[in-house]
Amino acid sequence: MVSSNNRHVITPADRAKANDPAVYEELRERILAPLSPKRRRMVEDRLAQVPKSQRRTYLRAIEGKSPMAAINAGCAECMCWERKEVTNCTEENCSHYSLRPFQKDSVGQEEETAPGSGEPE
Repeated sequence: MVSSNNRHVITPADRAKANDPAVYEELRERILAPLSPKRRRMVEDRLAQVPKSQRRTYLRAIEGKSPMAAINAGCAECMCWERKEVTNCTEENCSHYSLRPFQKDSVGQEEETAPGSGEPE
């Protein structure tokens, strides 16, 4: 991965490595190994229900080192693992709403509220 201005650029080689089943299994074992037997069984059961495209995000969330991965996985799970549904989420009272992944550019799309009133101007 190349870092430029604190942004990570994913190269074609990174994508190929990410799709390598051996790399996935290594990641899976590294994250699941320290879990208690009970939690490991629960995570493995849930992981079997997660679409392949979302399993790495779910594992990163389980690892507990990335709060954003936990939010991404939580939003995806809430919306039945459909990225488009996360983008179109309307659950504004959710604690993850302002942090959810795949947000649309909201400039000019939301009503302005008067400071402190909570009511539209």
